[in-house]
This record gives sequence, structure tokens and C-alpha cells, in this order.
Amino acid sequence: MEFSGLDEQQVKRALLKLSEKYLLGEVEKDEYEQLKVKLESALTLVRLRESLRRGEISEEEYETMAGDLESRAGDVESVVYNLLAEEAAPSPPKEEPVPEAPAPEIPQTVAKPEEPLEGRAPIEPSLSPEEEIVEEGAEVPNLLKPVQDMLRQLEDLEDKRARLKELFVKGEISDDTFVDLFLDLRRLKEELVSKLEEKKSELEDELMESKRAMRDLEKELEVLRAKVALGQITEIEYDVKREKIESELSRLKSDIETLQKALSIIEEGRVE
Repeated sequence: MEFSGLDEQQVKRALLKLSEKYLLGEVEKDEYEQLKVKLESALTLVRLRESLRRGEISEEEYETMAGDLESRAGDVESVVYNLLAEEAAPSPPKEEPVPEAPAPEIPQTVAKPEEPLEGRAPIEPSLSPEEEIVEEGAEVPNLLKPVQDMLRQLEDLEDKRARLKELFVKGEISDDTFVDLFLDLRRLKEELVSKLEEKKSELEDELMESKRAMRDLEKELEVLRAKVALGQITEIEYDVKREKIESELSRLKSDIETLQKALSIIEEGRVE
């Protein structure tokens, strides 16, 4: 039996994909076991063929060892190609990041600040109560701290799962070992996603509030640009307020990205 279009890596990747589909409940046990036998038989045949090509075994030895394997590996090419076609399917587009606030344009003609009285220190511009801005480096909301930790743990689990797949494809671990470790990683991921889901309502509320705060600050920045252009505030006042607003906008943008990522993971966890 010839597998003109198959090599060892393709068959291994197909076995890996089949194991994943079974673990995710996409393939029934009977079908999984039948396809696994077919793929493992094909893998052995591919290796025998390579040994024959290198002169490590004779034609007679090959025919003897390949006899039963050929019948068990029947129509394996279509199985491999179907599984690998699913593996290569494009992923959904990622959510676009929150756009940066536009950089303000400073007009050339502005009102000059009043000269300070002799013997007195210049008066620093002050912010009115309604214009108070959160200082740079403000503490991250309590909700986001555990969420950020869980997101980092999930990224670590994804890295481990990728390394586990690589070990399996290279033949450094058996199918049983792969399944056991894969299930452990999957359990840990499910626990983290479950914890995130418990906070779903809070995350959604925080996301709405952060977006509202961002819109308010962008509007405030727009008003400041108009005021400095009209000479209602000095350039110094404008710079002080602008820097604080832009710092807070940057923090909110980061918070929004974290919240969106957490909510996206919750939805993905429901699908799996």
C-alpha cells in the first residue's frame, strides 16, 4: 500500500487533531477508536516504508510486516486530509483595539499669562472640582487585579499545551501520556474560565463604565483645545490638564483591553 501524499509528520498531526476532537467531545468513542487504529496503522506503514527506502529492511520483511496494517489503514489519506483541513481553518478576526486619543493641535496664538506681582511666586494653575483628573499611576481597580492574574495563567497554560503538542508530534511522548497531560491542562483552563465567568457581570459593568469615562475624558480634552484656542485658558493650564487627561486615557485604554479579553475568553470557554 502506498501513501504517496503522506509523511510521518502529517499522520502524527492527524492523530493529535483526532485526540483533541475526542477530548472536546466532538467525536464519539467508537469513531475515535476506529480512526485511531487506522491512523496508527498508517503511521507504522509510513515508518516501514522509510526503513525499506533506507535499506534497513528487505522487500520480503516489509511485505510480511505490512500485511495486516494495510487493511487496517484503508482510506487513511482522506481521514488525514480531512483532519488537517480542520486544523488549517482560519480563526475568527480579533476584536480591534480601542483607538488612541488624537493628539491635540496647539494653536500658535494664545493668551499670555499674567505677570506675577513682584516678590511673589508665580501662581500655579489649579483645577476646578469638575476638572479634577486621576493622577498618573492610579491604582488598578480591585476587579482587574485578579482578572489580569488569571489571564496571565491562561496564557501560560496555552504555552504549555503548545509545547505538549510539539512533544507528541515529535514522538517524544506516547498517545496516552499526551491525553493524560492534555486533560490536566484542560481542567486547569476550565477552572480559570469558570472563575472568570463568575465575574462576568462585574466585568461587563466595569467595561461600560470605563468606556463612558473614556468618552467623557475625550470630550473634556476637546473642550480644553477649544478654550486654549479662544484664549480662555493659558497654554500652561492647557498643558497641565492635557497631560493628566492623556495619562488617564492611556490607563482606561489598557483596562478596556483587559476587560474585553476576559469577556472574550469567557465566551470561547462556553463554546468549547
